[in-house]
Amino acid sequence: MAVAAVLAFHGGFGWASGGYLGVSVFFTLSGFLITRLLLAEHERTGRIDLVRFATRRARRLLPASCACVAAILLATQLGAFDEVANLRRDLFGAVSQLANWAQLTSGRSYAEIFAAGASPVEHFWSLAIEEQFYLVWPLAFALVWARRSPAVRLRLAVAAFALLAVVPAVVARVWSADAAYLSTPARLAELFAGVVLAMVLQHRQVPAWLAWVAPAALVVFVALTVLTPSGHGWAYQGGLPLFALLSAALVAGLQVDGPAQRLLARRPLVAVGAVSYGLYVFHWPIFLLADAHPLGLHGGPLFLAKCVASGSAAVISYWLLERPIRRRAPRPRTTFAPAFGAIAVLVLAAAAIAPGPAPALGHVEASTAEKARIEPLPAGAPGLGTGPVPARPVRILVVGDSTGEVMGAGLVEWAAAHPSLAQVDVEALPACGLVTGGHYLDFLDQYRKACDERLEALPGDYERLHPDVVVVVIAAADTWDRRWGDGPGLRPTDPTYRTHIEDGYRTFFDAAVDADVPHVVWLRPAQIGTEPKYADPSFGDGGQALVQRTVEAAVERHPGRVEVLDFRSWFEGTAYPHDQAIRPDGVHLIPEVAARVATDWFGPNLVRIALR
Repeated sequence: MAVAAVLAFHGGFGWASGGYLGVSVFFTLSGFLITRLLLAEHERTGRIDLVRFATRRARRLLPASCACVAAILLATQLGAFDEVANLRRDLFGAVSQLANWAQLTSGRSYAEIFAAGASPVEHFWSLAIEEQFYLVWPLAFALVWARRSPAVRLRLAVAAFALLAVVPAVVARVWSADAAYLSTPARLAELFAGVVLAMVLQHRQVPAWLAWVAPAALVVFVALTVLTPSGHGWAYQGGLPLFALLSAALVAGLQVDGPAQRLLARRPLVAVGAVSYGLYVFHWPIFLLADAHPLGLHGGPLFLAKCVASGSAAVISYWLLERPIRRRAPRPRTTFAPAFGAIAVLVLAAAAIAPGPAPALGHVEASTAEKARIEPLPAGAPGLGTGPVPARPVRILVVGDSTGEVMGAGLVEWAAAHPSLAQVDVEALPACGLVTGGHYLDFLDQYRKACDERLEALPGDYERLHPDVVVVVIAAADTWDRRWGDGPGLRPTDPTYRTHIEDGYRTFFDAAVDADVPHVVWLRPAQIGTEPKYADPSFGDGGQALVQRTVEAAVERHPGRVEVLDFRSWFEGTAYPHDQAIRPDGVHLIPEVAARVATDWFGPNLVRIALR
């Protein structure tokens, strides 16, 4: 059930936007099963054999995950996954059981999982949290819980769950929404919901009426799978511990005979459950490969083919690898030496085969940037003139977010090749729009302070550079969820957020005009995503439309000084929008195409505007 929800979510179906909640069910079920094993072992032997426990977990989990990483390395050697920004880092995180932390420090949001260039081990974050829990919880149980009476154990577990339940909301507030989703401390409450359930049910007869709780919980789970948004919302703001209570109710209800237990006990579902771990491990890289090479399939048939391929890989792994290893006697010597050996081989192979970090967005060779940079304007320098060719190079200053960095880099390449036409300086920064203050709700908030400082420095740039054109290139930095003060996260269409947009844009455009910048150009952004279903929400909920109306108000206030250059309409008239190769992440053009766009359209249009 849980893995089916995840498959539907990763299949990109809009009706399964909350399918990632299946992972939360998996966490709670794991906490329940592992604790039940620990309780049974302690009752049977009076102690917890930590080495034997680790041996069993390694035999259960490592074969499939190592095989998956090996298959990914083979596919990489054959040319797959070449669009991943830093596959080497991702694979190191996967084999070291630190994938969630690797992803958190990568600068990539989990909400971007459907963007082109997604990592084939993106889903290993949840396996990493499981492994980290398996390392810590048995030791904590042996040292703290095992020495207490069952009643004291339960009270300690309930207290631990209550304490851990507030962690995700705190992490979301002081760190980011992504950290509330991906960090280990923020997900422990879901695991501990299963721990509490195992202790509650120890030596207790499960009441028969719980059989009817499971169907109700199952219905609520399905409803939340359909209604919960992807990439934002309550699951990213601290609400998952409450969902864990629903998962615990579902697991409890399945402990007694009833309609839900009988449904899930059917042979096909039991068979899927037996290979569910391998199905989860193998499915995501297979989904990515199928998307890259769909063989003429799309929609439902493509999803079915993905599931068949993933199921086949899981079955093969189960019968030829996982089951034979698990059936052997769990001796530490014959487990850990091969396990560490396999991990070492995979690390060395990843270092040799997987590509490392990609160049930073907007990277330009120093020699090229030097050729294109804006030179000091000498006293008595001529004006631009009014002819088709400027009397001196047009001085262009680019500001904005990471799309400004990329488009600006294209302009720099063009200007370096046409020094008589233009000189370009780029002062864009990641996640930097024109709206000041507040906090983003994800990892991008790390750029807020630098962005506000960059905006404060712009008047000095105008005085120093004397630009003929200031061009603003922002894709979505001013339409991401943001909060001000202690308030909740807001969408741009919220009245408070709308006021901040209007104030920020009015301040920027008025200041540029007051500084005697001849032309201020707003580049209307292209829609984010190579497919409409992967577009940034602001392109559908009115956020981008609000920004555009605010810019048009500035055009009306400053006719002839502020204008819109409609990149979106031009872009959609080309073959670019649906070509994943030229926008691997669905947002940023690759350098070659950014330079081509600058040469064919962007640069000439800025020169034309400057010569008016």
